[in-house]
Amino acid sequence: MSTATSLRAYATVTGTSARFVAPGGRVEPLTATDGEDIRNTVLRKAADEARRAGAPLELVTSGDRGDHRLIVDIDGDLHAVE
Repeated sequence: MSTATSLRAYATVTGTSARFVAPGGRVEPLTATDGEDIRNTVLRKAADEARRAGAPLELVTSGDRGDHRLIVDIDGDLHAVE
C-alpha cells in the first residue's frame, strides 16, 4: 500500500477517550461507548472522514499504547504505513 496520501488525521488516545483532529483541522472529542474500545471509535471516525473526502487518509495516533501510523481506506480497511 502506498503511503502517498495528502489527507492526515490525528488522534491522542488516553483511557476511554480521544482527541481527534480531522484532516481540515476540526477537533472532536471522542468517548468510547459501553463495551467498545476507544481505538475502534477512533478507527470508525477515521473511516468516516476518508469516505467524506473520497480518498484514503493517514491516521497518526499517540497515547497510552504508543504511537502508530495507519492508512485508512474509504471502505474502512487498514494498512500499516511502511
